[in-house]
Amino acid sequence: MIHTRTDEGALPDGVSLERLRSLCLVMDHRGVSGAVEAERKRGRAIEATQLHRQIRDLEEAFGPLFERHGRVNKRMAADSDGRLVCTPAGARLAALARITWKGLQDIAQEKANAVLELRLAAGDSFLQWWAIGRLGTKFASERVALSLQAMSLEGAAAAVRSGEVDFAVTDRRTLAEMKRGGAKLATRDLGELGYSLFVPKGLRSAAARESTTDVLRRVPLAHQHSEGAVRDRVRQILRPATGRLGGFDCETFTQAAKAVFAGTHAAVLPNIARTELPRTRFEELEVPELGGLEKTMCLVWNPAEAEVSPRMRTTAEILAKALRLPV
Repeated sequence: MIHTRTDEGALPDGVSLERLRSLCLVMDHRGVSGAVEAERKRGRAIEATQLHRQIRDLEEAFGPLFERHGRVNKRMAADSDGRLVCTPAGARLAALARITWKGLQDIAQEKANAVLELRLAAGDSFLQWWAIGRLGTKFASERVALSLQAMSLEGAAAAVRSGEVDFAVTDRRTLAEMKRGGAKLATRDLGELGYSLFVPKGLRSAAARESTTDVLRRVPLAHQHSEGAVRDRVRQILRPATGRLGGFDCETFTQAAKAVFAGTHAAVLPNIARTELPRTRFEELEVPELGGLEKTMCLVWNPAEAEVSPRMRTTAEILAKALRLPV
């Protein structure tokens, strides 16, 4: 448990829960204008000038909270994904604000028997092919509403660390890198995720003893570009036969799976795609050359947030059990 004395000095002027909430809103919605629009959609009127003033009050108390650029009208800097770039003080203050807000929200909503909204980030294919079908109504008795957000493995882990989401599904390698960077995250292993070749039965050859590699080189393929290691390994397998990738280029695994489902192409997909591709119409073939690309998937969350929210702790246990991958 965290024990803190409250008689060891007052907070600086300009600090309030409302200002801290505004800081998180601006971070979550990538700027003041995004925060204003998000609040408008929720039916809460807030002015951009008010948010600017509240951020300025916090910066007077704690120093710069965002990196800025420009000589005169200094704007908040953003990274390549559009997220605002926080100073170390800004990141710490926002993380503390989220934990405090989460605890207060949980207490108030529990008293009112209201639903607590929690956010889970994972890859789009993991959400579509695995999470949604297994979560269902598991949280109805817990008075929890789960909001799903599609992100990359790295983005999901970073979003948990910053407090943008409450839970994330990532892999053990990404988690290890986060911990080396000082992140303190709770985790539960979900099992191993591998890759297979999925082929519509109409594209299969009647030739006897056709190897999986032969199938991979012969049939029209839908290629994805979101998972670079898988794409590069498939390129290595194909090159001796074709000298080029060929086929149908897709941005994501879920797009490639659509081409498979249409019966026009085969594709290398995460093996959980079998939930969407029934054996009556499709064959799942093991490709030995894809060995070593398997990932150990993990559920991660911020233990400090869970400490102040009993329903978050319960949700973590439910998610860890429901999202466990098959052996």
